Amino acid sequence: MNDMKKILIVLALFAMGLSLNGQQRISATDIISQINKGEKVDYTDATILGDLDFRQLTDVELVNEESGWFEKNKTYHAHVRVPLVFQNCTFTGKVIGYHNDDSRDELYIVRFHDDVVFNGCTFTNDFLVKYTDFPKVADFRDSKFKGNALFKYSKFLKEALFTRATFDEDANFKYAVFEMQSDFSAASFDEETLFKYSKFKEEATFAGAYFNDDASFKYAEFSDHVSFQKVRFDDEAVFKYTKFPRGVDLRSASFTGFANFKYTQFSEPLAIDEVSFGTSTDFKYAKVEGESFLTYLLK
Repeated sequence: MNDMKKILIVLALFAMGLSLNGQQRISATDIISQINKGEKVDYTDATILGDLDFRQLTDVELVNEESGWFEKNKTYHAHVRVPLVFQNCTFTGKVIGYHNDDSRDELYIVRFHDDVVFNGCTFTNDFLVKYTDFPKVADFRDSKFKGNALFKYSKFLKEALFTRATFDEDANFKYAVFEMQSDFSAASFDEETLFKYSKFKEEATFAGAYFNDDASFKYAEFSDHVSFQKVRFDDEAVFKYTKFPRGVDLRSASFTGFANFKYTQFSEPLAIDEVSFGTSTDFKYAKVEGESFLTYLLK
């Protein structure tokens, strides 16, 4: 083998090594250290090793303490005052922004103060942010949640972007509040999905979304127009007591399982062209602009 061939082989092996190890590997504890130093967190094409546990922050505030007969219950807020930007990153551990320690009667909740961007990221374990406020943009577009996604009681004060996000396990947005535009278009939910009691203050869209398991929007309140155009529900879809005061787009939506619209309050514009229902439906006591749903259809 001549020297030129040897050089070419070495270069090829070097290039191959770069391609295999091109993704930066960052310890989650190093990210916590950055936040503690007040440094912006900004990573692209990185693998985050270990649990990203916001309880490890130094900026932790005791906000509540309740004394009982035999114990004290304490609530702590862990503050993140810098932007978090992750693009096309993989998280090998949990993202822990909520933790209830029963053994020590302590509750930890993360508090974000700036942008939270997880664009195109993969979470191989649970993503836990119950009771968390997102005061600025919350961007989860194209992200993959392979563990449980816990957003229960969370508040999104700016745009909430979950476009094309996929949820492999339970997605819990129960009691969540969306103050501005929320976008779940083309999102995919494989297990139980809860938007029960959620409030959508501005326009919301689920257009093209897919729900493989039970999906509950029971008691949800949509203050502005909402789109469920071309949404596919393959199991039970519950909209019981849901309110649509500014109209809803259900064109070409597919309900394969039980569609429960009992007591639902519709308003115009109501777009229901080419909507399809499968096994059974319940529109009992549902109303459109104050009149029964059946009377509205007959018109």
